[in-house]
Amino acid sequence: MKRAHRDKLLFIALVSLLVLLVSFGLLSFMTRTRDHDRLFIEYRAVRMAAAAMELYQQQGDISQTQFPPTVLGFGLYDAEGVPIIARGTAPRALPPAVIENPAMYQATLDGNTMRLLRIVGTMDEEKDHSTLDAGRRRTTANPRVITRQFLVLDYDISSYRSEFRARTFYWSGLTGSFFLLLALVWVLYHRVQTYQIQAQKQRGLVQLGAAARTLTHEIKNPLGAIQIQNAVLKRKLPEEYHDSLAVFDEEVGRIAVLVDRVRDFLQSSAGKPEPVDLCSMLDTIQHLFAFPIHVDCPGRPVTVPFDRARVRSVLENVIKNAGESMDGQGPVEVAVRELRSTVTVCVLDRGSGVAREDRERIFDPFFTTKSGGSGVGLSITRQFLEVMGGSIQVTDRTGGGSEFTITFQKEHHRAAAGS
Repeated sequence: MKRAHRDKLLFIALVSLLVLLVSFGLLSFMTRTRDHDRLFIEYRAVRMAAAAMELYQQQGDISQTQFPPTVLGFGLYDAEGVPIIARGTAPRALPPAVIENPAMYQATLDGNTMRLLRIVGTMDEEKDHSTLDAGRRRTTANPRVITRQFLVLDYDISSYRSEFRARTFYWSGLTGSFFLLLALVWVLYHRVQTYQIQAQKQRGLVQLGAAARTLTHEIKNPLGAIQIQNAVLKRKLPEEYHDSLAVFDEEVGRIAVLVDRVRDFLQSSAGKPEPVDLCSMLDTIQHLFAFPIHVDCPGRPVTVPFDRARVRSVLENVIKNAGESMDGQGPVEVAVRELRSTVTVCVLDRGSGVAREDRERIFDPFFTTKSGGSGVGLSITRQFLEVMGGSIQVTDRTGGGSEFTITFQKEHHRAAAGS
């Protein structure tokens, strides 16, 4: 079990690491792809702007029809932002913020449009030779701006965005499929582990069953002989010895009950199912216990298809277990609830409860937390229920104690399932 738990943790760690690596790789790839696409689009827009500027210088003017469909607007502005030429979606004037800090607006995105802003023009110097210094001519330079203009180009990037979305959708779908595959692998791994644990338990139960059948057969015969001889001794010995002989009867009876319980556990058939009224059964058995029982039943019969002797054994085992957890002080509360396709019987106590790690083990054969228990009653109970499609679970009760929930399948539900 410890090795299986360790392997499970290792598998979870490896899968988690793989998911993180794939997610980080996909995020890094998509980020780099987006940056690369933006640089490529900006490069295409710069080339288009250079071609438009050259055409404008050659012709002295340019019309919107001379641009390819991807160019939505073209504009040329003076140093004050006043348009020299503005075609298409180009702005009719540049805002002061753009003129003061054009570097921040070199390439801006607005939906499916990239607006490219560039400064065009040259710097030149004018030399002045009219100044003399100590009989020698000194040359000075006065820099001045010949031209300073702003070029604006609106470039349609809808096709690139569509391509990027398609690429993102493709890689996201591929990654999602990979994660689904990992989830499927995890589910299969979990099921295989569950099957392995169940198979291991079944192998143990098969071996236990073979040994138990032999023991029940070998023990039953000597018990019968002891009971017969004890009866003979009772008739022959004086009455003063009868109390001692009664101890033999009592202990032999306990062994016989334990043997019968083991035999019942080894029987996996459904017995003889018939409609059994759970409320009537609880009313019959509640007077057999030394502790008080409070039964809450609907005001009508609640029937389930079950072997009568086995349903009694189920209820007696769980109620007895609840009473023993409170050292027989009681009361034990029993509530019957009828649902659409099932009937639940909740048995509640105020005992010490069941430790979380023992909640499954208490239904294993021969496991017990009580010094005088056999560890067979609850395992028989679960086996009887599971054969008939039912179940039993234990949870903590609010305020302390335990709550055992027994689930029976209703008669019409089983009939429908059987058909």
